[in-house]
Amino acid sequence: MKKNYFLLSILFAVTALIFYSCKGGYGSSYTPSGPGGTPTTGSATDSINITGYQYVPAIDTVHVGVPVKWKNNDPYPHTVTSDNGTTFSSGNIASGGIFTFTPATTGTFMYHDVDYPATVGKLIINP
Repeated sequence: MKKNYFLLSILFAVTALIFYSCKGGYGSSYTPSGPGGTPTTGSATDSINITGYQYVPAIDTVHVGVPVKWKNNDPYPHTVTSDNGTTFSSGNIASGGIFTFTPATTGTFMYHDVDYPATVGKLIINP
């Protein structure tokens, strides 16, 4: 029984380490703030990785006019589609491919992968 708790705690620690190391991959122009962080003023782009059927970070906050770039790091295609189906839709993004969306209005947009409905994210766009 103690062995199961030990293995579970190791799995939790490794998962947390991977999650937080992925958040640090934005370079020096990115300052995390809350679940998704907020790009600093003058930031050229904001990045979200698609890895292991997940958007990382799953919640991201950007400003109007700051391009958001999703990079597919999985070996199979993914999509990035706003839940309303009209704000943004990437179509298939091949492995290693990138989809970029530049928001023009403020709002909160839930999005998903049309082929993997459990893969979901939230994009918060501030003025």
